[in-house]
Amino acid sequence: MAKVSPVNGQPVPRGRPFTSESAREANRARTEKHRARSSVIASVQKKLSEVVEGAPGTTKAEAVADAILAGSMAGNVKMIELLLAIIGEDPAARAEVDRLIAEVSAHDGETGGDSTPTA
Repeated sequence: MAKVSPVNGQPVPRGRPFTSESAREANRARTEKHRARSSVIASVQKKLSEVVEGAPGTTKAEAVADAILAGSMAGNVKMIELLLAIIGEDPAARAEVDRLIAEVSAHDGETGGDSTPTA
């Protein structure tokens, strides 16, 4: 049977008790993880700002962007998804917009191109 709190009669959660010491340990671990992630991000940003050896004036970030765009234009689905993620477009929302555009286009075809609302 689960332990019951003497204060409110509710079951006490199982596991490690929450104390100020355990909170400090959790905060310390969270801070260390954040520092490590920030360090990796800073390293990647530094590398991307370097100039490509074969193309003066072109940074590595620009070269990566060019490769993503070239892959997207070639029809690589993964590159298209990556491009949409980078620019902040949700593929599901984009599919909905495409569906609505197709419906309007179909409606225009039926009405001879006049999609203006009639009052």
